[in-house]
Amino acid sequence: MYVEDDGASPSLLSFLSLLLSQLTPRLAPPAGHTAPIEREIRQLSAALEAVKDEQEYIVVRERLHRDSASLVSSSLSSRAFVCPGPALTPSPSPSSLPPSPARAPAAESTNDRVKYWSIVQTVLLFAVCAWQVFYLKRFFEVKRAV
Repeated sequence: MYVEDDGASPSLLSFLSLLLSQLTPRLAPPAGHTAPIEREIRQLSAALEAVKDEQEYIVVRERLHRDSASLVSSSLSSRAFVCPGPALTPSPSPSSLPPSPARAPAAESTNDRVKYWSIVQTVLLFAVCAWQVFYLKRFFEVKRAV
């Protein structure tokens, strides 16, 4: 169904959303009488929520990894590197440290080097594959004497 944007205010939209959420439980069928399509929709909704949560987790993990990579690179450059581990003194979490503008370029530099090295490896892999195909094609070529 196509609905035109009539310029409704956000407060009106939030009021209608609240009203709809208040009415939804009353309009729902009894617990044991759900249609199969409704069960499928609920399963898909739950799966979508799980994917969304996983994406949020990956974003947070990547942000923490960047911070920890910059911590390692900054501690290596200052030659005061302490090996992290559970048996040793716990290292401070990256979120508890004050933000340092000097750490960000080191992490971005590391990410750039990894990215460019991956590209070089991929190009080299395709070049070796092409050379092998060319070499094997020439190897199995039948030579005819005229």
